[in-house]
Amino acid sequence: AALHIRFINENIRDLEADPEHPMTIIYSYMQPYLKIDARNTGLILDNAWMKSGEAKQVQLIAPTEPGIYALRFSCGSDYYPAGINSERITVIVE
Repeated sequence: AALHIRFINENIRDLEADPEHPMTIIYSYMQPYLKIDARNTGLILDNAWMKSGEAKQVQLIAPTEPGIYALRFSCGSDYYPAGINSERITVIVE
């Protein structure tokens, strides 16, 4: 599935402060009390993109098991653990 996403940085942070560990967009599928899957989109968060408000398209891989999932987006890197930075999006896999 393709999805257009837009991140807005309301805090003044330099997203490029640690070039050895760039911040990327990660997505996770969850069910109550379970993290089913987490994947990196490969999209790097940089200061210019955050200021532009531009939407970018990403390809997501859906869970293989049928069910109702909560899709969440996070910002993270290989060094810093990802938190949850988005509202819950309900995804139904049939």
